[in-house]
Amino acid sequence: MCCYKPLPRPSLWYILIHATLTPSNPQLYTVKLSVARSFVLAADMFNSVSLLRYQEEEKTFSLITRDFSKIPLFTSAYVVDDTTLAAMVTDMDGNVQVFGYAPDGRCS
Repeated sequence: MCCYKPLPRPSLWYILIHATLTPSNPQLYTVKLSVARSFVLAADMFNSVSLLRYQEEEKTFSLITRDFSKIPLFTSAYVVDDTTLAAMVTDMDGNVQVFGYAPDGRCS
């Protein structure tokens, strides 16, 4: 009789939180994570917003796109209208920005 007991698979939230809040990367300060299907919208207080995709078969996250401006974010949210996916973010000064995502577009 074997005494080996497999460890439970970590949840998607466990992976996201430990990947973004570990002391090994002190430049990240995630203020909000939003999930829609396999997309993850990560709002970082110092590095704006990033859109990630979770790939089930490889169990990895891939960066789809990010905002390269260094705006101090307060919160973020998905905006979904029929077949359009966008991200709305607000900064510490109360400004609102909307970022669109068009998977077939070159500028997205």
